[in-house]
Amino acid sequence: MAKTAFVTGATGCVGINLIKQLLDQGWDVTAMHRENSDIRLIERLPVKRVVGDVTRPQSLKNLIRPRVSCVFHVAGNTSLWSKTHAEQFKVNVRGTRNMVRAAMDAGARRFVHTSSIVAYGLHGGVISEDTPTRGNAAKLNYIRSKALAESEVRRGLVGGDEWVDCRDVGD
Repeated sequence: MAKTAFVTGATGCVGINLIKQLLDQGWDVTAMHRENSDIRLIERLPVKRVVGDVTRPQSLKNLIRPRVSCVFHVAGNTSLWSKTHAEQFKVNVRGTRNMVRAAMDAGARRFVHTSSIVAYGLHGGVISEDTPTRGNAAKLNYIRSKALAESEVRRGLVGGDEWVDCRDVGD
């Protein structure tokens, strides 16, 4: 039985490359994109395409296959332009919260959130999973939004019966 994946941010650079890797490993992939996304790259791939928007919880209803092996949440807003702060918070924080809830509703077995090293904030020396997060206090909105998005995932881990923190996965 093939592993099943649900991928957000499927039309972006990270999403496309993740999907290609998953397909090479034999996964059955559902690729989510927004209605106005350029889908030329994923049209060529043997994936199921679905339209959804992480910022609109209603658009996520019933998109994720029940008991999907893994939801890969890759969608994000990386802009450093100050005029996009509200949209960035909406995508990175609320969008992550919405995806965690949608994954839980679908009974997803695992949830992988693509974050950024910047979520740790400024530190001197080596950063590991045990390093305290200082991103919440950063001046740059992108850094704050990624730190807050990680908090949303951690809250979701508490509710998932088979969810694991990927830092603890040995396989």
